[in-house]
Amino acid sequence: MLKQVQHYVYKTIVISMNKEELVEEGIIIKSQNGIAEVGLQEKAECEECSAKLFCSPSGNSNKRIIAVDPYDTSAGDKVRIAVSGKSVLLATSLLYGLPLLILIIVIIGGMSLFESESQPELFSFLTALTALGIYYSIFFLAGKKNGVNKNPAKIISVSKPV
Repeated sequence: MLKQVQHYVYKTIVISMNKEELVEEGIIIKSQNGIAEVGLQEKAECEECSAKLFCSPSGNSNKRIIAVDPYDTSAGDKVRIAVSGKSVLLATSLLYGLPLLILIIVIIGGMSLFESESQPELFSFLTALTALGIYYSIFFLAGKKNGVNKNPAKIISVSKPV
């Protein structure tokens, strides 16, 4: 007796030789100079997906991702894109892990720095928030400066419309 396996076409995780990728399907919105803007359909799984940092950084329902286009696609082409698990982990660490570490270190350091003040907890917390503001400002300004050249998404297959 054969077991029936449910397969989700719109999202799979491909693991091969210590390489993990998140694979999505979408339609090319525009493409030029080896860079394509791909529109992705929103699924129920998108809310829990760790890679939504790449396709919907603003949190709206308009899921688009900029991807490297080695196939010279055109608008309307159906494509599959891949984002490496390493890129997702790096982005998550930089957006959440490092700021949490900064917050904890600055609060602990601030408690000893402001111990002679009347409210050391308040001053420590405000100093930590200031440090996070500086960190995120630098993070997002550096991201705008680098542009799409550091984009981790890549088109891996193309189906031309009939």
